[in-house]
This record gives sequence, C-alpha cells and structure tokens, in this order.
Amino acid sequence: MHDIRKGTCPKCNGVAIGHLPVLVDWDRGAHKRRLAKGKIGRMSAYGEVEAYVCTECGYFEEFVRDPKSVPWTNMDGFTWVNDS
Repeated sequence: MHDIRKGTCPKCNGVAIGHLPVLVDWDRGAHKRRLAKGKIGRMSAYGEVEAYVCTECGYFEEFVRDPKSVPWTNMDGFTWVNDS
C-alpha cells in the first residue's frame, strides 16, 4: 500500500506531492482545522490536521498530526470499524 506521506501518490503513482502542514478552516474565522470534541457551540480540539496533495491528479488526503495523543473512544459518535 502506498503512503502519500512518503512521496508517491496512491492513486496515480505521481511524485509531485505537496504538504500542507496546517489546514485552515475558513468558515470558522480562519482557525487551524482540528479534530473536534462535542457538539456545535461547545467544541474543543483533540488534534491538528495536516494534508498532502498530489499535484498531478489532485488526490488529497488529510491526517491527524499526532493520532496517538487523541482519546478516540471519548469522541462523540466515534466507533471502531474493526476490532481494534
């Protein structure tokens, strides 16, 4: 399995990969995009989100910067897809 973070696009095998270390959520007043906890109006952040984009085909993928620091099972609506 290709990992775009290693410099190759998993969709087209392109190598023109760009990194966006901080994503900005413009519709919320130009704040850094983060994983959110809670309901609208009572949000708190769990972790910053970064992204990679293939400039050849346009494939775009977001990642949580530090996934081990996120208390996943405490997030509203979170469920495991497998038996993790």
